[in-house]
Amino acid sequence: MRLLHVHTGRVVEPAGAAGVAALLAARAASVEPFAPPSRPPRVATVLCGGNVDPTLRETLGFPR
Repeated sequence: MRLLHVHTGRVVEPAGAAGVAALLAARAASVEPFAPPSRPPRVATVLCGGNVDPTLRETLGFPR
C-alpha cells in the first residue's frame, strides 16, 4: 500500500494492492509465469478502493 502511494500517489485498500504484491513476488522469485525471458510480459492488475482504516492510514502516513 505504501509503495503504491509513494510511486503513484494513490491510496488503495489492502485487497486492492494484492495484485501488485503478487506481481512483485513473482518477479522477486524469478518466476516467469507469463512469457519467456526474451519477451517481457505485458500484465495488468486492478488498483481498487480507498477504504482504509483510519488508524492504518495514519500509521502509513497517508493523507486524510
